[in-house]
Amino acid sequence: MSYINLYYNDQFGYIIASYTHVRDSIMYTVIDPVIYAGPLTTKYELAKYIEEGLYKSETSELAERNQMGKYKFWQVNNIKSFSVFSKRFQCIEVKKSNDYYTISVMLRCPDGSYTRSKNKEDTYQAPVSADYETIAEIAMNVFGTIPAIQIENN
Repeated sequence: MSYINLYYNDQFGYIIASYTHVRDSIMYTVIDPVIYAGPLTTKYELAKYIEEGLYKSETSELAERNQMGKYKFWQVNNIKSFSVFSKRFQCIEVKKSNDYYTISVMLRCPDGSYTRSKNKEDTYQAPVSADYETIAEIAMNVFGTIPAIQIENN
């Protein structure tokens, strides 16, 4: 399985963070560097970045425990903590399994972390045969960066 998180802020744009497993653990950590894309990024550009991010996650080596927490990608625009970052950036998670993509809306927790929304309408699935433009369109719809589209929820 590979997965990425897409973070979005209407002034900054997109951050695409790829994740890898931490060796001898069930935990994941962000792979350095993340991908930045401005707020005027098109669906086709975002699709390319999503493909790149998932590929990086899929082909990365396991991370060592001492790598966890060292890479602070959220320190953009002088944001000093992840808690402040999560107040300013929306988040969705994209996981790719053998059969499908699962796209989940992430909600901010009081401690500043994100958790998956429990609302069924906030989770989308697409077959792995779907093109990356489909995933980008779902992401942009969730973030409100394109007009609403018809999406089949699972």
